Amino acid sequence: MRVLELGSTGARLGSYCSVPPATDGLLKMPLTRDKIIGSDPKSMVYRFVMMDGNRPIVCSVSNAVFNYLEKTPYPTRNADALFLRWRETIEKATSDKFDSVGSPDDIHLFLKDLKRRRGPASG
Repeated sequence: MRVLELGSTGARLGSYCSVPPATDGLLKMPLTRDKIIGSDPKSMVYRFVMMDGNRPIVCSVSNAVFNYLEKTPYPTRNADALFLRWRETIEKATSDKFDSVGSPDDIHLFLKDLKRRRGPASG
């Protein structure tokens, strides 16, 4: 277990705050929710924005991800409701991918990204 030191004051969080070894002592801040852009039928993606601190990150999710989550063909005429239903799952997966690839200005969530996180679909 590692103990974090905060700022130049040397304040310690104590033993109740451990940092996983994979982070090398640096805590990653997850992306936070911002605005919805909407469906882009030509590109077959749904676009939205998340924030990395004060920096906007343009995000998109493949329609194939919705097919996988819904286990049915993507209902294009109700894309906003579908995104809102799966928003937490999609944003968590997007934030995790962002952390794993560095700090890109934009990020696209593919079906393969979600399958890595969730394992094989049951059904």
